[in-house]
Amino acid sequence: MPTTPEGFTRRLDKLKAEINAQGMRVRGLVEAAITSVFDRDPDSAQRIIDLDDEIDRFDVEIEVAAVRILSDATRVNATLSERQVRTLLTIVKVNNELERIADIGVAMAEHVQKHNFSDGKMPDTLRVMAYSVVGIQRDVNAALHGADPDLARLALRADDAVMSFRDAIVADARGKVVSGEMTIDFAFFISGIADRLTHIADHCSNMAEQTIYLTTGKIVRHDADGWHDRPQRDVPPDEDE
Repeated sequence: MPTTPEGFTRRLDKLKAEINAQGMRVRGLVEAAITSVFDRDPDSAQRIIDLDDEIDRFDVEIEVAAVRILSDATRVNATLSERQVRTLLTIVKVNNELERIADIGVAMAEHVQKHNFSDGKMPDTLRVMAYSVVGIQRDVNAALHGADPDLARLALRADDAVMSFRDAIVADARGKVVSGEMTIDFAFFISGIADRLTHIADHCSNMAEQTIYLTTGKIVRHDADGWHDRPQRDVPPDEDE
């Protein structure tokens, strides 16, 4: 592996391209999982489960490549810039978030296989929630790839809407169970999907937070009033790599 300054830059650029490709793979898995939910198709759900093996393989390759860059830099006493180190650590963290998102997509597919309902109307709100989550995932991938903190902040603000959707879906399902309009099993199925979508949005928020820190040096945290910056020391905007 090249250990010159230019070599480390090329290796880091390659790793950035690989994490971007992994983000697109995981997004594709989630979209397919959502389609299997609304089609209630256990066969397509199995194909999604099989896709996870490929994602797991790339997950390991990305982590190994990141560790090798750090170990090679240490071995030859190379100086990586602060931004290069921060980028490398962000890639490792994002890789972990993507692996968890893929696992949730697989869990959704397994949920379809376990509860294969041929009847029961899927709530329109659940569909809106699902594609809102896909939009958030698209935006956080693009924010990381383009080093765009504004787009990352937009994705963070959308996370609150996802939670509101989830609460409305669960409340509606409970009400329909009480009134006899929905079976308990179908209500559990819907609530399970809504919960998993919420977890995906949470991991996307973590990716957005990491992108904001990478590009601005600011840590963002959520409280009852929304998302807020916790100012850190200044970070050079774009050091030469």
